[in-house]
This record gives sequence, structure tokens and C-alpha cells, in this order.
Amino acid sequence: MNRPISKKVLVTDLECPSALASVRALGRAGFEVHGLGLAERIPALASRYLRSYSQAPSPWLGLERFQEAVHRCVQLCRPD
Repeated sequence: MNRPISKKVLVTDLECPSALASVRALGRAGFEVHGLGLAERIPALASRYLRSYSQAPSPWLGLERFQEAVHRCVQLCRPD
């Protein structure tokens, strides 16, 4: 199996139960995994494959602040 070379991915909704499995699978496949979520304490943060994590405010509390946080996250991790 060919592994990707230095491919960066951004996993969103990191607080979802399936996010930990996604992070692990992508990391094992050779991707550099970055995450974005709404909470401070989530299981996916324990994964050794998660390179960075950005927390965004809930879009229900202010869409503009949420959009700015997503934009900052994308600028920082620069996913492919």
C-alpha cells in the first residue's frame, strides 16, 4: 500500500464519536492530521496521530466568530 507523502488533512466536528476513529485511520495511513472542534475535552485529542487542534466557538452563538475560527485553523494547518 502506498502511503501519501506529507498530505495534510483537517478533520472537523472532532467532538463526534466517530472522529477518533477517523483521526486514527488517517494517521495510520500516513496523513498529517489536524482537527477542529467545539469542545475542550474530547476523546480524539488523546490520539497520537492528531498533530494540532483548534477550538472554534459554536456557530449557534455567532456565525461570524465561528467562520473566523475555521479560517484561522485552515491558515495554520494548511490542509491539502
